[in-house]
Order: sequence, then C-alpha cells, then structure tokens
Amino acid sequence: MEYQTVTLGNKPVKAITVNGQIPAPELRFTEGDEVIINLHNTLDEPGSIHWHGLLVPYKMDGVPWVSMPPIAPGDTFQYRFTLKQSGTYWYHSHSQLHEQQGLYGAFIVEPKVEPLRYDQEVTLVLSDWADRHPNETYRNLKKDGDYYKQFRPSWKFFWDEYKTADDDKRQQIRQTIAHMQQMRMGVWDWGDVAYDAFLLNGKTAKQPWTARANKGETIRLRVINGGASSYFNLKIAGAENFRVVAVDGQSVEPVEAERILLGMAETYDILVDITEDKPYYVYAEAQDRSGYAVAALKTQSDQPNTTNITPFDDPWFSDTSHDHTAMSSSTEPSPSNNGNIAHHQHQSHGKKSDNLGQIKQVVKLGYEHLRSTFLTRDPSQEQEVIDITLKLTGNMERYIWSFDNIRYHDAEPILFEEGKTYRMTLINETMMHHPIHIHGHWFILDTGNGNHNPRKHTIDVPPMGQQVAWVQAQDSGKWFFHCHNLYHMKAGMTRLIKYTNLEESP
Repeated sequence: MEYQTVTLGNKPVKAITVNGQIPAPELRFTEGDEVIINLHNTLDEPGSIHWHGLLVPYKMDGVPWVSMPPIAPGDTFQYRFTLKQSGTYWYHSHSQLHEQQGLYGAFIVEPKVEPLRYDQEVTLVLSDWADRHPNETYRNLKKDGDYYKQFRPSWKFFWDEYKTADDDKRQQIRQTIAHMQQMRMGVWDWGDVAYDAFLLNGKTAKQPWTARANKGETIRLRVINGGASSYFNLKIAGAENFRVVAVDGQSVEPVEAERILLGMAETYDILVDITEDKPYYVYAEAQDRSGYAVAALKTQSDQPNTTNITPFDDPWFSDTSHDHTAMSSSTEPSPSNNGNIAHHQHQSHGKKSDNLGQIKQVVKLGYEHLRSTFLTRDPSQEQEVIDITLKLTGNMERYIWSFDNIRYHDAEPILFEEGKTYRMTLINETMMHHPIHIHGHWFILDTGNGNHNPRKHTIDVPPMGQQVAWVQAQDSGKWFFHCHNLYHMKAGMTRLIKYTNLEESP
C-alpha cells in the first residue's frame, strides 16, 4: 500500500495504490491453493485488506480490531489461507475510507475443472471516484445528508408524474412522498455522493478500457462492482443479450438477460457471444444517472473506442431493482407488501444452448431468476432454525445509518451458535438501497427456488423492501455484518457477529 498522485477526474488527487495500480493488481489462484500474501504498509496511517467473499479463518479476514490489529505504518502483515472455493471475488481495504481512495482489486479463483466453455475471459472492475479526500465527503454528509443531491425534483415534478399516472401509480406516489416525510429523507435517494468520474478498470468513459475479441468467440466477463457508494445498471450495447452464469462467485443456472443491476460489492459472471465483426460496448450507468463507465470489446483495432449509447430511461417511480419482497419457499414469488412497488418479471420461453442447456430468458435480471446449480440447503439436516429480524434504519438529516435504530458502537453483537442455522429477515425502512454483506459465511437467499436458492455474500435490500436469507453457522469467530455503502457503514449500519463458543486471548 502506497500513496500516489493520480488524475482520474478533473484534477490530481492523492490516492492509495497497490504496486502503483488502481485497481490493485488482479490476484489469480486455483481452488485448493494455499495463498500467502505479504502486505507492506508504506502509508503514514494504519491499513488493512479484506478478502471479500472468500471463506478464510477469521483472523485473516482483515477487519481492524475485529479479526486483527491494523497494519501499522512501515509494518508488513502476512495473510495466509487455503482457498475453499472458486469464482469471481475481490479485495479491498477495511480501514478508514481507503477503499474510496483506490484500494480495491479483483481476486479470481479458478476451479480445478472448469465446467463452462468460452474462448477468453475479461475482468471488469467498476468503481466511483471523487476529486476530494473521502473524509471531506463524509464531513459534508454529516452536515447535511442531502449535500450532494443532484436530483431535487420540485412539487411540479410530482404533479406532472401524478397527472399522467393510473390509480395504482398515484397511490404509489402518495405513499412514497408520505414515507419520505416520515423518514426525513430526500427524494428517492438513489445515491448520497456526487462523483467526478465512474471508472471501469481504472478508465473513464472519455478514454475507455478496451480488449480484443474475435468474431465467433464467446467471452466470459467477470464483472465486479468495487464502487464505494454507487449501484450500476449494466448492459452490452451491440449484443442482443448475454447469459448470467454465476453471481458472487457461485454458479447459477444460466439466465439470458438484457440488463442487470449491480449493488456495491456484488459480482456477476456473464457470457457474451461475439456474433458479428463489430465492437461491443459494456455500458455501466450509475443508478442515479449522474454518469457512466464503458469498456469496448473490439474485433478490429481501428474500431472506435466509444459510441453513442442510449442511457437507461426507467421512470423514477418504477422498480429498477431486485425484487422488493422476500420469496416464499415455493417457486412463486410472494405478494408485494403494502407500500412496496410491484416487481414485474419479464420472462419468455427458454431456449436450448449446446454450452449451457436450457436457458431462461428475461429482460431485467432479478434475484428471483437465480437458481443455484447445486444443492445449497438441506433442511432435513438442520437441528433448528433460529429467526433474526433486523430493520435497516436511517436519518438523512443527521446522516445516521443503523440496524434497528442502533448504531454499531452502541449495539450488542449478534450471537451465533456453531452448527445452528439462522433465518435472517432484513427489512428496509429507508428510501435507499442497501447492499448487506456478511463476512465469513454465505447468505442462502430465498428466491423461491427451494433447496437450490442461490448463495450470495452480498444482497441488495431495496427501498421499503425486504429480503430473507438463511445463514449456516459453520465457522467460529468474530465477523463483520454491514451495509457495503462505505459511508453508511462508517455512519453506523454495521453489526458484529460473534460465536458463543469463541475463546479469545486476553
């Protein structure tokens, strides 16, 4: 870890790099490898790295004062663990706000036997960038949670929307306004922070990152949202659609889609067919529509790096996110709760693929479309299931974020007993998306796919929505549980999971 001055937005800024790079170097291993990484801190402040989504011993997890002391300036810490899984993951700082300053990178674990067929693969790391120190951003948010709001609709906006809406949409608008007033939150909070640039592999849309592809190839894209506080809508201009084959490193039955929404810290593996001799553009637009990043897959070197791409144009009061309600254990989604925005599935008949078998087709990928390729849960093997319900709470005026209105430093740990299974219900009482991440474990997210519900390390809980997931307590230790919006985590939306059998050194 070292300081370096970079110009990614509009002016030079002191960043934090690994081996002089933003993103940090891609790390690539094979499942079963023993990994030894020596991290030398040349900063003038303590630092650390967390291996996001990887199942490592808790003392290697990289959370200062939870799993380890921070790495002091001038010191070196040796991370050592064996890889128990394969897939697309990433790593980032868990100290201060260093992640926003550039300390993040891809961590790819190849399987011993690759079940997918493709011709080449490309890793794409999305992120957001501000031409200021993140401490300044946080101070401004604490002064006024709406400090960086770029979208401030007036009552005329609501009236114009209301006039053209049907009865259901009018009720939805009234409920939205009422709840914003109740929660003292801004108007449809897509994002807290204004950014100077959005990056894809460290490149802005003005000078996109490019890769060579050949007609007839199938390309595997490993897409990682390494943003500090930005959701991204993603599509591939030039391709009719693409196939999602893994989420958060875990394989799922293939789903053909036109677009996906990536919450912070989520990863998606995508297969795209290069069927024509032309450029294909991976277009990732910030959910608040304030900017975008792009990558060009070019079949000829003289093809343009950029092109005019139609932005996403979802109505502000429609569902552009993952499903808002928890699914039942059946294959059908449960009805939306009162006040939720209805989620519309866009399914058509599946089609055959020699590479992947039967493929579902959707327009906008949602969690309900994700079905694991392997058994993720066997209730007959569980002694009991213990319910935990957490409300996601916040106050934008004071910029306080919490679970159950209790900030991290005032909260008691969530106690896990080894061998038990916990059913966690996350209820979002705010008007913002929250990507909730659990360290050291998998969420088994209830998507209505029974014992083939997908495993995830990070799940989006949309505004006024909820998610249900099972967690199997199988690794004793102390583990972080938090919103992966970096500023929400710092402002208090964090809990500690602690095992009851943990014996700690004095």
